[in-house]
Amino acid sequence: MRHPDAGFSGHESAGPDASAPASHRGSGGDLVGHRGRGVDDGRLAVRYLACRAGPRLACGELPADRRPRRGQGAVECEPEELTVDWQSLGTPIAAVCTAILTYLGTRHVTKVERRREEARLAEVARDEALVVEQALSVAHEKARAAIILERNELLERWQRTLDEARDDRQRLLHEHRAEIARVREEARDEVASVRESAQLIIGDLRRQVVQLRSDLQASRDQWRYDRPNDL
Repeated sequence: MRHPDAGFSGHESAGPDASAPASHRGSGGDLVGHRGRGVDDGRLAVRYLACRAGPRLACGELPADRRPRRGQGAVECEPEELTVDWQSLGTPIAAVCTAILTYLGTRHVTKVERRREEARLAEVARDEALVVEQALSVAHEKARAAIILERNELLERWQRTLDEARDDRQRLLHEHRAEIARVREEARDEVASVRESAQLIIGDLRRQVVQLRSDLQASRDQWRYDRPNDL
């Protein structure tokens, strides 16, 4: 009968082989059978769990004369035989640390890439917003220039209309004044001619009145002269 600790030697820590008992080849080896065999249960549990954790994780290899043989009873294990091989723990610890560092590094790289992508997208959005703003500014300037041009054209047309209206007003005013002056001159000439005609007529009438008066006086004188002779 093989000793229950035979499966925990350094040569067999990498995994169960044909020489290991069946109770130690699978997972969850039974520790109940070790009770009462002169080996501390706690130390056996530590060695068992350390050996089950991975290859060469615990219990350094025992010398050939210290290894238990088939058919032997319980073997007293010294404390130094039960110590954990910490150098063997370096490989899984390094693997775990490498996995953790790889995860953290991948996460950091992912965050950095995401931040770079967000920064790139933000920059692209800013560039697009700047392009849109520039296009809006150009369109606004064009619309403003078109409005200013149309306003200037309307102002020029309005000013031209005002100038034409002012010129027409001045021309009509001059024509009206000239017409008024002409009518006044004609009226003045007509009044003068009427006055001259009236003076001529009045002079003629005065001469006729004087002639009539003189004729009347002569008739009176003749009548007075002839009357006494008739008496």
